[in-house]
Amino acid sequence: CPLGFAGELCEVDINECLHLPCLNNGTCLQFNGDYSCTCLTEQTHNFDLYFDGTDHSAVLIPTLNASKLQELTLCLWFNIESESSYLSLETDHMPLVSLRNSNKMSSYIMNNSVQIQRMDGLWHQFCFVLNSINWFVYLDGLKTLLGETKEWTVNKSLKLTLGQKLGVEDEDRVRGHLCGVNIYSQALTEDNIKNMSISCQQRENYFFNIPYGMEWVV
Repeated sequence: CPLGFAGELCEVDINECLHLPCLNNGTCLQFNGDYSCTCLTEQTHNFDLYFDGTDHSAVLIPTLNASKLQELTLCLWFNIESESSYLSLETDHMPLVSLRNSNKMSSYIMNNSVQIQRMDGLWHQFCFVLNSINWFVYLDGLKTLLGETKEWTVNKSLKLTLGQKLGVEDEDRVRGHLCGVNIYSQALTEDNIKNMSISCQQRENYFFNIPYGMEWVV
């Protein structure tokens, strides 16, 4: 049977939530053959990035040296209250990820228009995985989007922007929290990402055994 199902005809959807997989008071949600965890707002910490909706709440991260990068994973926790842009990641010549919490305007993954919105007052995990063949998006540990990777390279650097760029209109200014922003120089596995999502521990940094790899922790 496929993972998450049982029975002679694989007709039984196993309830993984019975085993209480979500840590730190997270709430388990059962899906068709899988599950995810929602995490309490109380799990936030003092050093989260908080955006207060003013024109000064953009954070520009310095350019990261990433020459000859062939794989990439970006993971973070977010709790965004406003309909606004709050993160972008781009190489020295093309955008990879642009996240916007809005019903009106889409986020973009590898130039593909997608809808990624969570405005329920809870923390959610987002991961973007890129290799030479495919790209994947995970929300709360569940693979929700995928596509083929067309030609992409990082000749020199990556640029990460947290919050919106300066000078945007009042209604587009971001309000909310970001935490646990990590960029890895390897495509993390589905199990790696699931284990992060069920921990409901946004402040924790996750170090994987990545031979000759790099990790940036924001």
